[in-house]
Amino acid sequence: MARKKIKKMLNYICMKKIIIVSVCVSIFLSCQGKKENEKTIARVGSSVITESYLEEKMSELGPEASKFLSSTPGRKQFLDMLINEKLVKMASENSPIINSKEYKNRIEEMRQESEKRLKEYKEYLLTRMFLEDLKKKELEVTDEEVNSYVKAHPKLVTLEHIVADDYDTADEILKKIKSGSSFEKVLQDKKYEGSVAGGKLPPILPGEFLPELEDMISKIKVGEIQGVVASKMGFHVIKKISESQIDMSKLENSERVRKVLEKKKFDDYVAKLQKRYKVEVLDEKYK
Repeated sequence: MARKKIKKMLNYICMKKIIIVSVCVSIFLSCQGKKENEKTIARVGSSVITESYLEEKMSELGPEASKFLSSTPGRKQFLDMLINEKLVKMASENSPIINSKEYKNRIEEMRQESEKRLKEYKEYLLTRMFLEDLKKKELEVTDEEVNSYVKAHPKLVTLEHIVADDYDTADEILKKIKSGSSFEKVLQDKKYEGSVAGGKLPPILPGEFLPELEDMISKIKVGEIQGVVASKMGFHVIKKISESQIDMSKLENSERVRKVLEKKKFDDYVAKLQKRYKVEVLDEKYK
């Protein structure tokens, strides 16, 4: 019975080690780097397996195998497995496969993929650290700036909104809505499928909508429909549903205002970058 349990656990460990051996190519070198006075428990060819190395490899298997590996039979069988792994590795290094085209191609693919991933990570890390530093300096927003902004722009606004690809479609929609059609009905009209988008927006703070429409939104009255208004997004038809005072006792509103001001500062910073570096959109449909 005990042998069956050991065999079952050994099979589990072997499956786990198959995964390890498929990706680990450092065993031979690790064993060669033996420290002075470290206990050697096995020798395979010119390399050695030390007790600390055995402990390290056992720890990689996780706590589920610890009970088995804490026994003398378990440690012996695990050492046998490491020795067999070592033997197979040494044999592979002396096989014709090491000089085969397929092997070399796969190594080259891995090298290129690794270089690509490293380049992407370096770019990501540099950009993230730069933005974190920028946020602490040029993009920093003070409480005084938050309070001043809310005093100048005290209203939360709820809108219904449709944006069309072209002016004629937007003008046609504007006439339908002014004649009594709802925004929802127009958006469901198959005639406009793929050429319009929109719907009811959640309450927005000044600065959270498109900059080209901010001034117009602040001036129209509740219930009023405005259009056609052009922006980089397209041609807009807008209805103001409601507006209410911004409740600054709510932390989320304070943070939203802070983000609005932070974005404004970021947009100003990007505008400076566009003057420093040449930016040119060449495709007409993206201008």
